[in-house]
Formats: sequence, C-alpha cells, structure tokens
Amino acid sequence: MAGQPPLVNKTLLQMGTSLLASKQDEATLRFSNDTFSLHKELPMKKPATSEVHLKPIQHLCSSGLVASCQKINEGANFILQPELNRVKVSSQLRDDKVAEGLACKHFADVILSPGVVFALINASGKEKDVPLTVRAIKDADGRERKLFVIDKPLPAKSLGDYKKMTWAAKKAAKRAFLSYREKYFDFAKMSVEQCKSDFAQDLVDYSAAKSGHAIRNHVYSLWCLEHKFASKTADTAWGRQGCPIHLLVRSQCHGFFEGGPAEPPRFVQMGVKLERKPDLGAEALDLAEFTQDWVSMILRPEAILLRARVDAKSLKVVQVEHKDLKVITKEARAKEFDSAATLGALHSLLAEIIRLQEGRFLLRINPKGAVVHAYGPPLPNHSSINLSLDYKSHDDKLVVEKEHSIQIDPEVVTPLCLKNQRIPATFLPRKVSKRFVKPQSRYKKGKKVKL
Repeated sequence: MAGQPPLVNKTLLQMGTSLLASKQDEATLRFSNDTFSLHKELPMKKPATSEVHLKPIQHLCSSGLVASCQKINEGANFILQPELNRVKVSSQLRDDKVAEGLACKHFADVILSPGVVFALINASGKEKDVPLTVRAIKDADGRERKLFVIDKPLPAKSLGDYKKMTWAAKKAAKRAFLSYREKYFDFAKMSVEQCKSDFAQDLVDYSAAKSGHAIRNHVYSLWCLEHKFASKTADTAWGRQGCPIHLLVRSQCHGFFEGGPAEPPRFVQMGVKLERKPDLGAEALDLAEFTQDWVSMILRPEAILLRARVDAKSLKVVQVEHKDLKVITKEARAKEFDSAATLGALHSLLAEIIRLQEGRFLLRINPKGAVVHAYGPPLPNHSSINLSLDYKSHDDKLVVEKEHSIQIDPEVVTPLCLKNQRIPATFLPRKVSKRFVKPQSRYKKGKKVKL
C-alpha cells in the first residue's frame, strides 16, 4: 500500500476536465427540452441459480475502417495534443438505421453496446443515467412487436481526478499508437451480409483516412442471453424470467495487428492503467476496471486487450500487457468474480426492461441500490426531472483529492522489478555487497555440522 500524491499531472487532469465538460454540453443539448417522471421501479435481483450464458449466434456485418496498431515499446512517451479537447458528437444507437434493420431481420429484442452492458452490471461507482427508447417495429415476417434500444450512459455529473486523467490518457494512447496514415483495415470488404438499409452513414471514403482523423467503425453481432436449461423452442415471451433474450450488439474495434501472409489480422482493444507508484510495482485494477475489461473481451472473443501501464507523472509506458478472453476469464476466477451470476443479474434486469411500453425512458441506476428507476414521459400530478439542469454547472474545477491508499498487485511483475531484482509491493531492498561470499562448509574437521 502506498500514499497517493494529491496532484500527479496537471496537463492530463485539465484535458480530462475538458473532456467531461464537452460531454456534459452534448448531453445538455440532447435533453434541453425533455422532462421525465418516474414510471416504474425495476428490481435488480440476482437469480437463485447462476446458470445464465451469453452465447454468440452470428456476426452480421461490419463497416468503416480500423486503424493500424503500432508497436508500443516500454519507455515510450505520450504526446499530449490539444485536439483532445475537440469531442465529436457520438452517433446514438436510437438513430442507427442499420442496427434497426438488422434487428427487424434477425428478430433481436434489445439493441445495445458493450458500454451499456458494463453500465448495467457495474456494481461500483456513482449513479448513472442510461437513455432507453422503446418503439414499435415490424419483423421480416410482418409481425408487429416492440424494439428496445439502450443507448450509452450519459456523462457523470462529477468525476474524481484519477478518473479524469485515465480518460484523457486513454484518448492520448489511441492518438499515439493507432494510425490510419500508413495502413488500415477496411471492414466493408469483409461484410458477411448486406441489409436493405443504407450503409452510407457508416462507410467512409479513403480520402478521409489519409487526413489522420479518427474514423468510426461499427461491428454488428447477434447474441443470446439465456438460462442453461431454457426451452430451445419457446419463442420470446415478454417478462418471463426464463426466456432467452436476443441482443444485437454494436461494438467498435480500436485497432489491429497485421498477421502473416495467410493469417487474418488480430483486432486490438486499447486500455490504459495509470501508475501512481511505479517504483513499488503495478497498481491493482479495481472492480469497475476489471468488469469493463471482462465485458470488452466477452463481446469481442476474437480480439486481444492491449493494456499500457503508464507512469502518471512522466507519461512513460512502464509495461504493456497482452490479454485475451481466456486470460481474463482465468483472472476473473482467481479474483472470485462470478461471471455467471453477473450475467444472471443482467438477464433479470433486461427481463424487467422489456415489459415497458413505447416511448422514451431514462434508466437511473444506482449500483448500491436494489432497484432501477425508470423515468418516462411526464405524468400529471407527478414530479419531474430535467437533465439539462443537472449539467448546468460544469465540473471544471481542479479539486485536489485527499490522500488515500493505493493497492499494488503482487502478481504482476513489472520490468522495473526485474531490473532491480525486487519482489512487487515491497520496499527498496538494502544494498547488498557484490563481493563473492564463500558458502559455509557443511563439514568441519571431519564432523558433520547441522546448519
């Protein structure tokens, strides 16, 4: 355990504060004229049995370009660019016609992203608001039903210094190690299926790739969240706890490693862990960080997690870790993270969500609470909330956090520990003389001596 310095990197902290303020401005514009009233309380109850599985069904299609991931060397520096402050308006799932067309064709119940899954199952952190849109659609066979589109969570009303710096460091890492200039991978050439919807909003031209700006790519896949002993022939029945729920997941790929002549590219998800005490060892991941990595890998089973451990003060890369789904799952078991119970809680919550009527809702999730408050259109004689007022005052103050302990992971051996021949999470050893010391003989004057 080690004490945390009150302020590590002021430049990085200012960038994280600017990112949060930009996201809050975007949320204010989206919900400037919207008010919500409490409609229903959805229980967050875990099932009695944890036999719930997330099963991949089919990769549907992909669009956009994927950046080439450069080799990250230990000791490399980040380049903090002012362009970090320019935050583009992200595309919302409710406006994605491609996702809606695929959901109608493949009978998906819920449209979401890995970030939404993480927000629904994260058992730590602060209260978060998740937009939900329920609309009536017609399937490919003409049957009318409801489609539930869960968008990315709204930005937090406030963040700690470490969270802000981690956010800015991840943006900086993508700009430093992901590039479209030399090589990039075109997803449009490997699309498995083309639907009737127009892909022009997602496909990008090659001239934009040469400019070096970030280009969005989308990967659409179909998953099934079901109990292990659920009926294989039963159709989706709203509200039944044991029914399978079909999910259409829209995800993104950060980058790729180029394979051999006959090998396909290996897709990469970029992660950053700020190290505040790199001289003592690698900082342990908290529950939220570990859950986010697990969700990212389970929904991208063919990708690898590239986690760069970065010195928070000098912004030098201390260590680079390569993790795949098998390694993440093994670490989850060692940390007593019950993935089946987590998926069971997700299934239970989604089974309550798909009971809602048509309209726009706001799911207010409190990780420490037992219910999720579903806010919908304003009701007469009911109190209402206005999200634009929540973001009226920006969290743009550099607040010095109080010192608290930092947990060092003793199972991660950093290159610095190997160089200094040190055990992780220990103090600096006493200097040992390099003079050769002859080992004590086990025999003395012909007699055996007990050592």
